[in-house]
Amino acid sequence: MKKRLRVLLVAVLLVIALMPMSAKKTYAQNLPTSGNCGTLLDDVYGSNATFTYASDTGVLTISGSGEIGSRAFESYTDKAQVKKIIIGEGITAISANAFAGLTGVTEASLPEGLLTIGEMAFYNCFDLDAIEFPDTLEEIETQAFYNDGISELDFPASLKRLNWDAFGAETGYGSITKVIMRSTEIEFAQPTATSYKIPNSLNTAGPIGGDYDYQFAWTTEIPAQAFAYLGVGENRYLTSIILPDTITEIGASAFSGQYNLDSITIPNGLKTIEDYAFYRTGLTEVSLPASVEKIGRQSFNACDNLTKVTIWNADCDIYDVYTNEMTIASQATIAGYEDSTAQVYAEKYDYTFDSLGEEPCSAGGEHDWQLVNHKATFTDNGYQECICSKCGKSDGIAIGALAVTITSLEQNSYVYTGKAITPNVTLANADGVLADNNYTLRYENNLNAGTAKVTITLQGDNFTGRKTLTFKITKAVNPFGAKGKTASVKYKKLKKKNQTLSVSKVMTFTKDAKDTKNYTLVSAKKGSKSFKKYFKINKTTGKVTVVKGLKKGTYKVKIKVKALGNKNYKSSTDMGVTFTVKVK
Repeated sequence: MKKRLRVLLVAVLLVIALMPMSAKKTYAQNLPTSGNCGTLLDDVYGSNATFTYASDTGVLTISGSGEIGSRAFESYTDKAQVKKIIIGEGITAISANAFAGLTGVTEASLPEGLLTIGEMAFYNCFDLDAIEFPDTLEEIETQAFYNDGISELDFPASLKRLNWDAFGAETGYGSITKVIMRSTEIEFAQPTATSYKIPNSLNTAGPIGGDYDYQFAWTTEIPAQAFAYLGVGENRYLTSIILPDTITEIGASAFSGQYNLDSITIPNGLKTIEDYAFYRTGLTEVSLPASVEKIGRQSFNACDNLTKVTIWNADCDIYDVYTNEMTIASQATIAGYEDSTAQVYAEKYDYTFDSLGEEPCSAGGEHDWQLVNHKATFTDNGYQECICSKCGKSDGIAIGALAVTITSLEQNSYVYTGKAITPNVTLANADGVLADNNYTLRYENNLNAGTAKVTITLQGDNFTGRKTLTFKITKAVNPFGAKGKTASVKYKKLKKKNQTLSVSKVMTFTKDAKDTKNYTLVSAKKGSKSFKKYFKINKTTGKVTVVKGLKKGTYKVKIKVKALGNKNYKSSTDMGVTFTVKVK
């Protein structure tokens, strides 16, 4: 029996001797050039994540898959020499305390695919002043970046859970100056640290894209505890927030404890204010629009500076279950309509009540219904609507006149006539052609050649709007016509000098467009003999010059005349004109 025990003991010792040395993580040793990123637990570790370390550059590179183990680098004595952490794709989680105490780290690169950053993962990385989160990140646990120097945070849309004390710090460390929250479905966890602080200078908040310290993507709901844990005690600096008009719900404790938040504009579409939404804030006066249907437990309680809450919904559901949990701070005045839930609540708990009078158009047929006719236009159908003149409520719509969809001119081009051109216009909708009394026409530039306009103005009980159509007026054919006359020249005068005949002496214009003419001498004859050298004609005025030395006789002079046209007439073709000159 003893022999068998000795054999078994030898076998066990042999197995232990053959175990690889890398299966143990030894305390008080420097970072090796490579190793495993398993969890430090009773000196035993194992992980699919491994690391390499370059001591000359201080770069720690993580590769592999799965998670980086808890306290993976805690035991290394020279961990403060690490300057940069590069985590490769495939790593999905950074466990608790994984890089805690790497006090010299100034830069950390996180991979796409990373889902979780665990508790105290980068704790006391004092010089880490910036971090870029991947678009896959879903959770950041408590104190993950505690005492780090990060000042700006841009959270991805994928983030589902955040513990604000992840960015807490002891006095003297860091200050958050900017936050961009892109996630619209996020849970804000209650901090677990008992004395954490978030040093910050976040004064303003509003939608992404605005000039705000804290920018968010929420469009319909402000999540529960959205701002409640952003700072502790004197480290709460939020003074103003702009809520989008589309917000319909403010979650539980959304702004709870923000002592310096002294004013807020509640959007008109808000419906629900959940429990403790503005508990212990610095609000001084609040106006809740008629859209607000519910005010939750202690929503405006413990607001020491609150002087007045105005509730415009006469039937608003105001939490009233436990008398020791007031919904509104006891010193505040409550304003509301007569016989409203606001008045009932105020009188029940001895608040000062400020009456807004009777609720407009309350039940009982007090609406003042008026039939309003919305006229049809060139693009939109008309409709009739019953609207209360007091509150603007609509009580049904009926289709009215249909939109005018057809507008046409008798024709689109005309020839100049010397008179104003007024083409007929046809207007119609789906019901047929419109009668003339439904519109007026005004013509412009419709006399001379060019582009003319007609402006159609809809009128009457059923139509409104204006539209302009254009049409062309083209130049007319030139009406130019002329015939020759007989002119006389005294021989005695001609013997001494040239004689001039005006154009009216030698021809008559039978039709004239009052445009410029062009004159050309063709011939001048007595019988069959040419005397052209004794006649000259001015090209533009048509004056005829008879040259000195011409003998007595009767001469036939032939010319060509062309009318050059003007703004309303085209140019004419050349016209031959023959006139007679008698020298006697």
